[in-house]
Amino acid sequence: MKALFSIVALCGVVSTGLAQCTPSATNFCITHNGIAFVVDGNVQQVLTLTAGTTYTFKLNAVPALHPFYLTNSPTGGLNVGVGSIANVTPNTPQSGNVIVSFSPSLAQVGNAVYYHCANHRNMGARINVIAPPPCPADFNGDSVVDFFDYLDFVDTFSANDPSADFNQDSVIDFFDYLDFVDAFSLGC
Repeated sequence: MKALFSIVALCGVVSTGLAQCTPSATNFCITHNGIAFVVDGNVQQVLTLTAGTTYTFKLNAVPALHPFYLTNSPTGGLNVGVGSIANVTPNTPQSGNVIVSFSPSLAQVGNAVYYHCANHRNMGARINVIAPPPCPADFNGDSVVDFFDYLDFVDTFSANDPSADFNQDSVIDFFDYLDFVDAFSLGC
């Protein structure tokens, strides 16, 4: 059976015999091996999530004895920190075949977040929440990519302002304009 699991895991599908789950950058397949939580086939995997992105934790036959939850407690267990993490649905310990979603916010960047068993300690691991990468198309830095970014870039470009060196090659030229227009058309 272990060999079959290894072959299936290599194909990108995690299966415990009850349901299938396909892991991705935003979907985690959660099982429990009797000792600890297993994420995408890895025991107690430390996760790194980006603020502003919604992630799903697909629980697959997680036993009621070991309910999964997100917490601010580094050890978990004893229902410590139940409901302490914002943007989790449902925000209570879960077992069975359930989907838990989590949308970390910028306020959670650098703060301790963990997944654990609500009943027992040290069965999960840390979740690192990082800030999203900056958006080059947001030229004026107002967190919105809109026509004002385009106008601000054109103004700085026309004035030969150093901030118009969009491709950072130390020369303000038409390639900066083309690179900005390309980034602007992609958005964030």
